[in-house]
Amino acid sequence: MRHLSRWTVAASVLLVIGLSVWLLLSRQGGSGAPDTAGMQQEIVPGKTGALLTLADGSQVSLDSLENGAIALQGGVTAKVANGVLTYEGAGDKTVFNTLTTPKAGSITSPCPMAPVSG
Repeated sequence: MRHLSRWTVAASVLLVIGLSVWLLLSRQGGSGAPDTAGMQQEIVPGKTGALLTLADGSQVSLDSLENGAIALQGGVTAKVANGVLTYEGAGDKTVFNTLTTPKAGSITSPCPMAPVSG
């Protein structure tokens, strides 16, 4: 008799768990597919261009620049000539600039970096 009561308790526990899971899943609604009606989001294409962040934190958009000097930092001038970013001069300290592209963006051609001359 004692053995029978253990099986009864185990079956009861499994029945309660099974019914709980079934109730939770049935209340979530219909087919189980996510509701995407309100999730329409336009996907825009990437754009061409680059952003140069200078060591002082200022930013320069390279896609709208004409030929000429961009900035003078630590004795070195950064300039754009015919679409090529170059650094000229002899610097007295090391500074780091960061070249980034926008999300899903690209640079139309590789951006060769000319070595610092001095």
